[in-house]
Amino acid sequence: MARTLPTTLGKVNGHRVEFTPTHREDNPTPVVTTMVLAVPMSIEDITAALMYITNGSSDADVADWLADDTAVRQSVMETVFGLGGHELGRERLAVASIDPDGPDGERLAMVRACSVRVFAPSHPVPAPRMSPEAA
Repeated sequence: MARTLPTTLGKVNGHRVEFTPTHREDNPTPVVTTMVLAVPMSIEDITAALMYITNGSSDADVADWLADDTAVRQSVMETVFGLGGHELGRERLAVASIDPDGPDGERLAMVRACSVRVFAPSHPVPAPRMSPEAA
């Protein structure tokens, strides 16, 4: 009998995302609690996650995969969870050094466009409220 893997839920710009956290794959220990957190993400962070995910894929395969917004959201959440903040930061720095005219330039352009299309807010992000004392 196949074992059902526990999934977790996330939300990106109002879209519900369900995925299996990597630490639960092939992990027979019982789940005793859950953690909830909000992870602040920039377009550059998301682009770094997508570049990590698509590394080694052909531009044609990347273009096909990036067309599936649900798969993109799910994979970015899985990758951010799996890599953690330090590795994601390293990936972001690596992406910042990519030459747009180099071998990864076309993939980077596709990934950036997808990051904005799928993850950018559909309305302006409100500025933080200031207390009357700070004004």
